Amino acid sequence: MEDTEKNGTVVVDIPQDLPLDMLPPIVGRMELDLPDDRRSNTSRRSSLPPPPDSHLPLEEGNTNVPPSTRFQRCRWKVRALVEHLLFRLFTVILILVDISLVIVDFCATLDESTSQKITITSRAIIIYFVVEIILRIFAKGIDFFKNCFDVTDMVIVLATFIIDMALSNYGRWGVVGRTLRIIRIGRSVVIMVGQYRHVITATRKTVSQNKRRYLKDGFDLDLCYITERVIAMSFPSSGVRKMYRNPINEVARFLNTKHPDHYKVYDLCSERNYPTELFHDRVERVYIDDHNVPTLEDLVKFCDDVRVFLSEDDTNVIAVHCKGGKGRTGTMICTWLVDCEMFEEAEKSLDYFGGRRTDLSVGKTFQGVETPSQSRYVGYYEKVKKDYDNEIPAIVKLKITTVTITGIKTVGKGDGSDLSMAIFLGREQAFNCNFGKGKNCELTHDKDNNRIEVMLCNCPILVEDTKVRFTSSAVTVPKGYDNCAFYFWFHSAFIHNNRLLIPRDELDNPHKKKVHKIFTEEFSVMLSFEDVT
Repeated sequence: MEDTEKNGTVVVDIPQDLPLDMLPPIVGRMELDLPDDRRSNTSRRSSLPPPPDSHLPLEEGNTNVPPSTRFQRCRWKVRALVEHLLFRLFTVILILVDISLVIVDFCATLDESTSQKITITSRAIIIYFVVEIILRIFAKGIDFFKNCFDVTDMVIVLATFIIDMALSNYGRWGVVGRTLRIIRIGRSVVIMVGQYRHVITATRKTVSQNKRRYLKDGFDLDLCYITERVIAMSFPSSGVRKMYRNPINEVARFLNTKHPDHYKVYDLCSERNYPTELFHDRVERVYIDDHNVPTLEDLVKFCDDVRVFLSEDDTNVIAVHCKGGKGRTGTMICTWLVDCEMFEEAEKSLDYFGGRRTDLSVGKTFQGVETPSQSRYVGYYEKVKKDYDNEIPAIVKLKITTVTITGIKTVGKGDGSDLSMAIFLGREQAFNCNFGKGKNCELTHDKDNNRIEVMLCNCPILVEDTKVRFTSSAVTVPKGYDNCAFYFWFHSAFIHNNRLLIPRDELDNPHKKKVHKIFTEEFSVMLSFEDVT
């Protein structure tokens, strides 16, 4: 074993035949320079996605370019304000207050002072509505006047504002007063109808965050073109869910208008479904659990199916969705981009998808594939294409003999006794053990070296797609995706030399910055295997 220094970072070259008990106990600030077959194949991507390819037309109606001039920044901030969900909810509250005040003033017998206060409050609310209209005009520019609903809102607000001001001195005079109150109630009802539309839009944008949306030809959908023939979108929803996801009728209208008779939808959600008749039954299902991965076989079948469909007609397109149109969707689409040789490397495919899916004019949050196991499987497919001629590798049977976890002292009780582990073959659980109780395992805590070693008993034979899932009984360990502390997927065909080391940033859940105080950079999981003949 030899230490060298590279750019101020210690790099440790570890021979492949190094015994497990000679593994450096504290990773700390060390970078383990392991061969690819010893380390997980997660692609490491920059925190900010690159801009989309210049040759791809931006058909969504947005530019994905942050505002540059002072005027553009000001306009962008105003638009963000008026389209924010809290702003919309505050407006709805004011409408309800206005209606309540008018009803009280209309029905109750009030003294002159109280009535005057109600009138002033109601007048302040209508002034707020006028200001809100002015802000929307400034934010949307000429587009405001192209929208009939916006124009209707403006006409109603301005007309009632003028009437309110003109007749305010006669507000208590018989018929005039009653007429004015009826106008105020009617105004509030009309504005409330418009606000419902704005609240729904704001809710959808809040849920979709800064994912690129299709804002053109009367559509406002969490949907974007990854390439000219590949669409990523969120779940087509109905009922209450359509208030914050893509309404299924609008998605169907989009596809049937833009790509009539030349589209196919791939539904990746295992947890929910929808009627496919609206899409003329052009829906193919691939069952993938949320924040998990497709099987390698599913990836190969998906690419084969897409290849056939797109080759049938040059105008054919595919629309891929999961729930949010990000993780599972990105995994499948990035795999296809590697298959069709748009990118030779999984990492570049993942970067590109993130760049297309992220709208930098709205926010800087990366909206690509972030779950490490999903990125790992895109990397697996790169190997399938390059090394296995698009065929699934031969079956490799393994058993886990030892689990070694470093950086354990900040996790739960600090000695591994609060941890349990389950192994899933595909989607079915095949094994579980409890470190603290010694169920199907034997725990050894090396306090000096800040690690634990767990010898497994009765481990089943592992074949192909395998998930290893860890839970903790300690309340200090947060539950993330998959309702557990941490987990990861691997495929047995890509395990060589019977070792797999997965650092913190390539473990599902510990990869998130918000839990790095618990899962420090020393944290890692190593699996040791034995061959099964």
